Amino acid sequence: MMQKNFLFETIPQGWTWDRLRGHLKDMRFVLILAGVFLLLAGAVYPQDHEIMEWLRSGSLMEKHKPLSQWVKLIKPFGKGDVLACLALVMGVCGLRRRAVAILMSLIVVFVLVWPLKIIVARERPREASHVSFPSGDAASAAAFAVPVVVEAPALLPVAAGVVGAVGAARVLEDAHYTSDVLAGISLGLVAGMAGLFFVKGMRVRLRRHQFAVGALILVVEGLLPVLMGKRGKEFMTFAMFYGPAVLLAAAAHYLRIESRRQFLVSALTERLGERKLVALTSAVFIMLIVALFLFTTSRSTLWDRDEPRFARATMEMVESGNYLIPTFNGALRPDKPILIYWLMSLSVRLFGPTSVACRFFSPLGTALTCLMTLLIGRRFFDSKTGLLAAMVVATTPLVLMTGTAATTDAVLVGFMMVALAAFARALETEPRWRWILVMAAALAAAQLTKGPVGLAVPLVSMITVLVLSRRETARLRQFVGPLLLVVGVSTAVFLLWALPANKATNGEFLRLGIGHHVVERSINPLEHHGGRFLFALPFYLPVVVLGFFPWTLFLPQALSKLMRGQLGGTKVRAFLVGCIFPTFVLMSLVATKLPHYVLPIWPALALVVAATLAKGKRALQDPNYKVYQLCGRLVFSILGLALGATLMIAPWFVPLQDARGSIFSLGLLFLVMTILTVREHRYHRYGTAASILVLGMLLFQTSLSVYLLPSLESMKVSPPIAHAINEHTPRDVQVATYKYGEPSLNFYLDRYILPLKTGTELVSWAQQPVPGVLVIPRKELEKIENQYGGLGLTPFAVAKGYNYSKGKWVELLALKRSARPLPLSEM
Repeated sequence: MMQKNFLFETIPQGWTWDRLRGHLKDMRFVLILAGVFLLLAGAVYPQDHEIMEWLRSGSLMEKHKPLSQWVKLIKPFGKGDVLACLALVMGVCGLRRRAVAILMSLIVVFVLVWPLKIIVARERPREASHVSFPSGDAASAAAFAVPVVVEAPALLPVAAGVVGAVGAARVLEDAHYTSDVLAGISLGLVAGMAGLFFVKGMRVRLRRHQFAVGALILVVEGLLPVLMGKRGKEFMTFAMFYGPAVLLAAAAHYLRIESRRQFLVSALTERLGERKLVALTSAVFIMLIVALFLFTTSRSTLWDRDEPRFARATMEMVESGNYLIPTFNGALRPDKPILIYWLMSLSVRLFGPTSVACRFFSPLGTALTCLMTLLIGRRFFDSKTGLLAAMVVATTPLVLMTGTAATTDAVLVGFMMVALAAFARALETEPRWRWILVMAAALAAAQLTKGPVGLAVPLVSMITVLVLSRRETARLRQFVGPLLLVVGVSTAVFLLWALPANKATNGEFLRLGIGHHVVERSINPLEHHGGRFLFALPFYLPVVVLGFFPWTLFLPQALSKLMRGQLGGTKVRAFLVGCIFPTFVLMSLVATKLPHYVLPIWPALALVVAATLAKGKRALQDPNYKVYQLCGRLVFSILGLALGATLMIAPWFVPLQDARGSIFSLGLLFLVMTILTVREHRYHRYGTAASILVLGMLLFQTSLSVYLLPSLESMKVSPPIAHAINEHTPRDVQVATYKYGEPSLNFYLDRYILPLKTGTELVSWAQQPVPGVLVIPRKELEKIENQYGGLGLTPFAVAKGYNYSKGKWVELLALKRSARPLPLSEM
C-alpha cells in the first residue's frame, strides 16, 4: 500500500513519519548521529585555525567567483526567518503537523544555541563578534531537515546536501570555524527530534488561512529591513531566487482544492452570474497581459539587431519629418513597409525615444491577438474556451519574445487575427458589409506592416476553410465576390503608400522591398537563416514544440482530436485546420526560415488545446487517445526537466556573474512547474494542470522582467559607450566605427555614424584635423597600430561585454580625434 502526499513523491507506508517516530531505534539513530557530529566537532576543534588558514591561503572565494555566488544562493537556508516562512507555506499546503514541528524545532534551536554562544563567547574567524560557537545557521538547517526527512525518507540525500552546503558556506565566508558548524548540526538534530515530540498526539487546530497570514507577516518583516537599507538581505535573496517556485508550489495545492470543491468560483458565480464572471475575468486578463508585457518592455534596452534598426529608422523619420520613406543611418531601409514606423513614431512623440516607446505597440498587438482569439473561441465554442485559448496564446515563449520586441510580428499577427475573426463571424452568418470592411481594413494594415505576407497568409487560410467546408455551406459562392473585394480594397490601400514611395526612391522600394525581401527570401535562404531545402524542411517542427511550450503537453492529443473530427462542427474544424496547416506548409517551403514566421498559427493551436481541455476529464481519458496523451506528457517532461536543469547548471560554467542567480531561479521554477504539472496530468486533473501552467508562465515572465533582464544589461556594450560619447562630445561631432556595426549604437548615439571598412580608410580618417570619435574593438585597434603605427587618438571610454549578435566577448573603445593619445596600458 502506498501513501501519497502533495509535496513529496509516493512513499512506502512503512516509512511514514508516524511509524518512524514510534520506534525507539529511529530516535536512537538521530541521537547517535547527533553524538557523532558532536564528537567530530570536538576532534576538529584544535585544528580549526589551521583549516581556516588553509582555506584562506587558497583564496577560494576570490579565485572562484561562481563559488561566492553559490554561497549567496545557499545562505538563506540557514536563516530562521526563511525556514519559518517555508514551514508556514507547508502549513498552507496542508502539512500542518509538519509545519508546527518545524516551527517548534526552530524555537528549540534558538533556546539551545544562543545561551551557548554567550557562554562560550568564541570569536568569529573574521573577528566580527564573539558568538561563533555553535553555528546557528547549521543548527537551523538541521532542525528543519529532521521533520522533513521523517515525513519523506526519500528526501534524505537532498536534506543532507542542503545542511552540508549551509555549513560549508558559513566556513567559506569566514563566519564560522569547522567545529562550530559540526556542533550546530548536532544541536539541530536534537532540536528537530524535540519538535517532533512536541506535536506527538497533538491536534493542530490552526487553519490554512492562519498559516498564510503568518507567512505574509514573516515576508513583510523579512523584506522591510532590506527596503530600509538595513541588514536582512538573505530573506530578499530567498524571495528573489526561490520565491517564484515556492509560490507556485503553494498555489498548486490551492488550485487542486479549488478545482475539486469550487469554493471561489461558486461564490463569484452566485454573486455575478456565470456570463458576467467570464466577461470580467476576460477583461482583467487582457489588461493584465497589456500591463505585464509593457512592464517587460521597460526592463531592458533594445536588443540587437532588429529592434534598434526599427527604432532608429523611426527616430530618423521623426527628426526629418519624412513619413513616406524609412531610412536607417541616412540610407533607405526597404525591409518592411511603413505602418510600423508610423505607429512607433506616435509612441516616440508621446513618451520620448525610450525602449518602452519603441516597443509600445507590440504588447498592444499581443493583447489584440488574445482578444480576437477569445472572440473566435466564444463564437465557435463557449466563453470559457475562448478565455482559456487567450491564456494559452499569451503564455507561450514565442509570443513573449515577439510581444515585447520593437518589431512587426506582434502587430502583424494582431491585424491578421482581426481579419480572421471577421471572417469567422461571416462564416457563421453571411458576408455582410461590416465584416467585409473589417477584413479589408485589417488586411490593408497587415500589408502596410509586412507587405504581401500580410495578405497571403490569411487569404490562403480563408480559401482553405471555404474549400474544406464546401459540402456543408450552400452559400460558399457568396464569399467569392466579397473576398475579391477585400483583396482589391486592401491592396489598393497598400498601393496608396507603396506607389509614391517607390516613385520617390526611383523604383528601389519595389526592387528591394518586394524583389529581395519577399521573392528572393522565398527562393534562397538569406542571412544564413535556412539551409539545404530537404534538411531545413522540418525546421518548424521543433519550433512548434519549443515555442508552444508548455502547452505541448496537450498538443498531440488536441491535434489528433481535431483531425478525427471531434472538435466542433464541420465549419469549426475547417477553420482550425485552415488556420494551422496551410501556413505551416507555406512557411516550411519558404527557403528563409525564422521561428516567428509560423507565429500566425499560434491562436489556432491555442483554440485546439482549449477546446480539448473544455471537453472535460472523460473525453481526455478516452483510451483511443492514450498514446497521444503519453506522447505529450513525455515530450513535456523531457523539455521541462531539461530546460530547468540547464538553466540551473549552465550559468555557473559561463561568465554571467550578475545573471547566475536569476537564471538559476527560472530553472528552478521550470523544474517545479514541470513536476507539479506532470503529477496533476498523471492523475487526470487536467484543469489543475492547465491552471499551474498559466500561473507558472506568468511567474516566469514576472521573474524574467524583475530580475533577469536588468542583470543582463551589464553584458551590453553599445548603451554605455554611446552614453559616454554623448557626455563627452557635442552632437555635431562625427562618430566613426571600425569592425563594429551593431545598430544599437546608432540608436543610443542618436546621430549618423560613418562606417570605416578598411584599415586605410581608418588611418585616413584619423589624420583629419577636425574633432571626431572612433568606436573600435580593442583587438582591432591593436592590429591597426601594429600595422600602421599610432593613430594619434585619445581613448576616453571603454565598455566590456558580450556581442551576442556575433557570439563573442568584446572590449569596445571610444577614442577622440585631435587629442594627445594615451597608451592602451593606461586605460
